[in-house]
This record gives sequence, C-alpha cells and structure tokens, in this order.
Amino acid sequence: MNDDIPTGHHFTVDASRWLRPEMTVLEVEPGDGTWTLRIAPLVRTLIVVSAAGEILQRTRDRCEALGIRNVQYVLASGGDLAPLPDQYVDLFFSRDGVGQSALDHAVAGAAEIVRVLKPGAICVSCHDLGDQPDQADSGESGNRYRDRADTLGRPCDVSSEMLNRIYEHVGLRVFAVEQHGACCTVLATRTAESA
Repeated sequence: MNDDIPTGHHFTVDASRWLRPEMTVLEVEPGDGTWTLRIAPLVRTLIVVSAAGEILQRTRDRCEALGIRNVQYVLASGGDLAPLPDQYVDLFFSRDGVGQSALDHAVAGAAEIVRVLKPGAICVSCHDLGDQPDQADSGESGNRYRDRADTLGRPCDVSSEMLNRIYEHVGLRVFAVEQHGACCTVLATRTAESA
C-alpha cells in the first residue's frame, strides 16, 4: 500500500471489514480523500459526493496520481443525493461529513441514505455528538462547523440516543454505536421494510 495512504485501527473498524470487491460504495464528504484512497482499491465502484467542488477536485487529483480509476465524483449535498438512483448503493460511508451537521440536516441525510441504499446494505457513519462536554475542544472529532451558516450557528445537537432514533425512524436498523469521546460511529443496515 502507498505510504500516502494511512492505515490503522479506524480504517479496519470503520470501513474495511464491510467492503467487498463487487460493491458500489457511496462516500459523502471525503475531506482530503484519505478514506477514498483506502476504499476505492477494495470495491468495484466508489461514488464520492461533496457539496464543495474543491474537495472533489482534490480527491480526484489524489486518486489520479495513484492510478485509481473506479471513483465517480458527484457535486451534491449529503442531505440531497438526488443525482443517485434509489436502491443503488451497497454501502454508505462517511467519516467526516455527516456528523458535522445540525439535527435538521441529520434527519434529511438519514432519509437520503435509506433512499440510495439497497435493502440489507450497510451504513457506516461517523457523527460528532452535541451531548458531550468535551466536544468543542476535542480536536479531530470536535465540531468544526460551530459558527458556520450551514449549521445555523449552533453546535451539533445530536446525541447517540437521538441518532439511533432518527436512523430507525427512517428505516435503518442500528446494530452498533461505537462511541469515542465526542464522536460516535453508527453502524446500521437498511431494512427490507423501508423499501
């Protein structure tokens, strides 16, 4: 594996154990493309979605530099995945994008996840929690959008319990919530009933 691509515990726990070569995977808000570079070689197709064109371009540049050609780039919001068809994705993944949103964005995003996932597909989504006292000073897992207009100037206002209820309400069966300080990873599957 290329030295430019970090390895480690988070990739194994949060992503690689679910990936299969025949999969179509959706990654929302790839940040600097670190996770994209790790996921793409392990799946048939990786669709990367970001509301920021510069993020998509940076991710595309990194993939092309390494000869990774199975990535599609979509300019869209994680809360509105309209460019993607219903029941198209085998696995949803977001390490940095979904968790930095206010409650109303989390609900809209969860409904879109359900829409694009195939029945039985897996959702792996990292969220910053608004119910943790150390959230503001927690570095990587802190609320990086505390004063931005896209969260209406509020800190993230979700708790792990609330995320569980939101996901189950829209048709995701949560089978694990792995919490580490002010951040948690929600592991869920799309139920057949939500089809």
